[in-house]
Amino acid sequence: SLALGASLTVLLLTPPIPTFAQSQVESASRLNISASVVTLQGVGGKGTGSIIEAEGLVLTSEHIIRKVQRGQVSILTEEGLRYPGKVIAVDRARDLALIQILSNQTFSALPLADGKSLETGEAVYALDDPFASLETLISGQLQQIKPTSYLSTNLALSPGDSGGPLVNAQGELIGVNRAMIKFQGENQGTSWGLATPVQIVRQFLEQ
Repeated sequence: SLALGASLTVLLLTPPIPTFAQSQVESASRLNISASVVTLQGVGGKGTGSIIEAEGLVLTSEHIIRKVQRGQVSILTEEGLRYPGKVIAVDRARDLALIQILSNQTFSALPLADGKSLETGEAVYALDDPFASLETLISGQLQQIKPTSYLSTNLALSPGDSGGPLVNAQGELIGVNRAMIKFQGENQGTSWGLATPVQIVRQFLEQ
């Protein structure tokens, strides 16, 4: 499994392209994304999600909610408020899921990038440790762009990042974090993040 929460990690012999500068910790407030990110918890799964519509539609990874009972998920916002959620759509092959927050409130939504202007080497951001705080990001660079399959970055993702947003410098979602890979050889110990591209997310939403 490629899931961030899994015990098995993919090991590759060499990286596809050279490693960029090491990730640095930055404040999420500059990008204004923390209000649009939630942590999720169900039976057998725990991770992060992004509110993508003000009515409380949450995008996450399917493997996070795979074992929940009756589609029920507990959702915690950055303000510390907890809401019930209902799984309304899944795509197991592409590891995506949609959850509806069961509330009449409106929420801050994270915009989706169009995905057409992504460039190798551009700055990308993910949450440092979502279970500790939704206010802190790690920054890195986009390493590979495969619009129909994956994005890879030099971000050292934490297990809590699974299902959470990969964002660009404009605070737009460009991918959903789903896995971490490690490299052997001269880059032994280097960890990179893998994300489902926003192009695939848009296809999922259309379907």
